[in-house]
Amino acid sequence: MAKATTITWRVYGFRGDFDETYDKSFRYDFSAPGDIRIIECENFDKTGHHRFAIVHITRNTPEECYDEFYGQITDGIFENYNVSEWQVVDAQYDT
Repeated sequence: MAKATTITWRVYGFRGDFDETYDKSFRYDFSAPGDIRIIECENFDKTGHHRFAIVHITRNTPEECYDEFYGQITDGIFENYNVSEWQVVDAQYDT
């Protein structure tokens, strides 16, 4: 089994919350042989509120996790939302 890194962020909306349209959690697995790429987002249906989303990024290395996360903030899952801040809440290396 390939080794992977998962980093979890808490992502906050600009006005302190995401609107009610951002409520469905999801998990996308874009992995290919030799390349792990999983993006998971926990939203209102799992957290029970709109204050922040919890984002899990699983990639081959920590650097890839950070690159993926910043890409998702600017041109991915949050491209239509005003993100004000984020913080790492957990990191699991070589899982």
